[in-house]
Amino acid sequence: MKILWILTNISSPPERTYCLLARFGPFCFDLDTLELHKFGVKVPLEEKPARLLARLIERQGALVSREELHKCLWHDEVNIDFNHGLNKAANKLRTVLGDDANEPRYLETLSRRGYRFVCEVEVTEPAAILSGKTSLDDPPLYPPTEYQPQLAAERPSLLDLDLRPDGRLILFADSNQKLKNAMLASAVVVAALVIASIGILRWNRETRLGPVRAIITLPSDLHLMTWSEAGIAISPDGTQIVFDAAGPDGHTRLWLRRLDSLTPEALPETEGGAFPFWSPDGKSLGFFTGFELKRFDFATQSAKTLCVANSGRGGVWSEDGTILFARETQSEIYRINANGGDALPITHLDHSRYTTHRWPVLLPDKKHFVFLAANHHDGTLPGQLYLASLEGGEPAQLGEADSNAVPVDGSLLFLSHGKLIAQKVDLRNSRLDPHADVIAESVDYDPGSWYGTFAATTSTLIYRIRPEHREQHALTWLDAAGRKIGVAGQPGVFGGLSLSPDGKNIAAICGDPEFNICLIHTDGSVRNLAGHGLAGALAWAPDSSAFSYIVHEGPASSIFIKYLDARQPERLLMHSTQYSWIVSWHPDKRQVLVLRDAGNMRSELVILDLENGKMVPYMPPQAGLLEAAFSPDGRWVAYRKAFNGDENVFIASYPDPSEQYRVPSKRGVAPRWRGDGQELYFLGPEEAIYSVSVKELGNKLGLGAPRQLFRLPIYGVAADYVSYDVTRDGNRFLVSTVIGAERSELVLATNWRP
Repeated sequence: MKILWILTNISSPPERTYCLLARFGPFCFDLDTLELHKFGVKVPLEEKPARLLARLIERQGALVSREELHKCLWHDEVNIDFNHGLNKAANKLRTVLGDDANEPRYLETLSRRGYRFVCEVEVTEPAAILSGKTSLDDPPLYPPTEYQPQLAAERPSLLDLDLRPDGRLILFADSNQKLKNAMLASAVVVAALVIASIGILRWNRETRLGPVRAIITLPSDLHLMTWSEAGIAISPDGTQIVFDAAGPDGHTRLWLRRLDSLTPEALPETEGGAFPFWSPDGKSLGFFTGFELKRFDFATQSAKTLCVANSGRGGVWSEDGTILFARETQSEIYRINANGGDALPITHLDHSRYTTHRWPVLLPDKKHFVFLAANHHDGTLPGQLYLASLEGGEPAQLGEADSNAVPVDGSLLFLSHGKLIAQKVDLRNSRLDPHADVIAESVDYDPGSWYGTFAATTSTLIYRIRPEHREQHALTWLDAAGRKIGVAGQPGVFGGLSLSPDGKNIAAICGDPEFNICLIHTDGSVRNLAGHGLAGALAWAPDSSAFSYIVHEGPASSIFIKYLDARQPERLLMHSTQYSWIVSWHPDKRQVLVLRDAGNMRSELVILDLENGKMVPYMPPQAGLLEAAFSPDGRWVAYRKAFNGDENVFIASYPDPSEQYRVPSKRGVAPRWRGDGQELYFLGPEEAIYSVSVKELGNKLGLGAPRQLFRLPIYGVAADYVSYDVTRDGNRFLVSTVIGAERSELVLATNWRP
């Protein structure tokens, strides 16, 4: 048997401590202390689940009966409901491991019989550790225990010296007395070797360049967009970074910061840009807007559209001129030529497990790529990194991750439990190396999009420090000139709002990271109404007695109606395999407009009768159709759709949309009617609120010239077009404003690799 000595003080023999480590997947479990680590980070685990894990690992692959577990976990304790207690311990263990009872990777349930640990476990060879514990990244060898007594017979006959990369001198020796005596007799020789080795290591450390970290503070009028629509990318040569931020005008766009310059530059024609990525030669950028994948060329300082992409989630540009990208928030990975053309899927999305494939990155061999698979409506399921080939075939699961991954040399950088870690990729066996290096902590992260604000090359690492206090929102009342006149409720995190027609209540999507639907009353009190993980699309009934909302379920959705009268139960209106939601109620309270996904990046408007459930088409499928609102008299519908590469507001007659008018503005989103139907408000250029007069001329409409009322005192509103509403008289506007925003800072690190 081998004994591992860490030589720190030869004059006195060190104390021995004994333990046993079990490694499986990204986990490392200490069978002595019952501590569980994931990627080197300690994971909280209660006593009963920990003891359950220890016994299952000890009997790896074999059935452990419920009776045996009863004795192991409870001994002679009185346990009134043992079955419930064991099931609860097993469920807690599964939650910590991120396991699924239906498709177990670690813990398999054999109904009414017991459990079995089905994952391959590597138990470190027994030995004694002397002079303290080593780190989890440098596993020791351990003495024989009750878990593996058979290893006690394995005895080497040689004396081994090993110089570790971290500077520790490791001595392996046989445990019999003869070899111990030989070791002591050789102490002088060993001491000389130790001193010589320390001298060599010190020389190496003094000559090796260490990491250098510096803070890049952005100008006070620039705000990094790191939630929902975000992005940061570093050029292939490591000399430039590009990020999207809101500038002094409140408009989001891409900004370029050369590392030899102190001033960021706004890139033209990149308004609303998000998630940028560089071409291999550093001469172009790919990026996403709300509806498109675009390409920006530095030579011409111009951008062009490559294809339709509804809130794309990441892209990568290969040397052969192919771009891989996630086309939607819930879609497969697609490929397209960097000059444009047809976008074709390259992965297959299994909706029974995941709702999204996103954040594709190419590995250095140029033949493989990695992407993140995740599930929007089950927060207990961790994201998973997958390895795929450009030549096709079934992707291989690499392991859990909380964010996008960035390849550097042969490793992947990604976030796990709040830490930025690096793990080597074993392409031959399609897996990640069990060893993980912690690169940085407190990296900014958006759990809603599984995106971490970091980028890296071989020499340079850029990341944003997580703000000490997360930005919050205040629901602020403004008058028609944009002056603040009050606040509704308390500050919080709001993903959308809708004002009831009578002006007495505000329905809002609130919470972070778990979403809820809140009802905010005029007295400032708040009531939580629903606790669905992915709720949205709030729309009030004309009499303010109820509102509708949807719950996302992968490509499907369920529409609910919530009544303010607590005596009236919530109503499940419909479940659709197509992504559908109510966008507006007709004044008769019987008809509603439903926006429905029609496939191929298009959507359609249909009329749903709430009494008989019948649906009839209203507006045919088209790209960029996202919003609609009935006029107060129900004769017209204002809606938004893509037009000439931008977003515009249109008005169509109802129920026959044969009469259509475009509001004469360069850009327009989020239409809202005044209570008398004679004025329409919308968000226009420069993130300002505009109004346009509307007059009925028989069966025709007359539209006035748009008039700017005021600019919104927020940034990033373009991506969140439900962040404002207006009272029926048009005198007050309710706006979700950002408060407590800290100055944006980035960390620049060189020689960062361990």
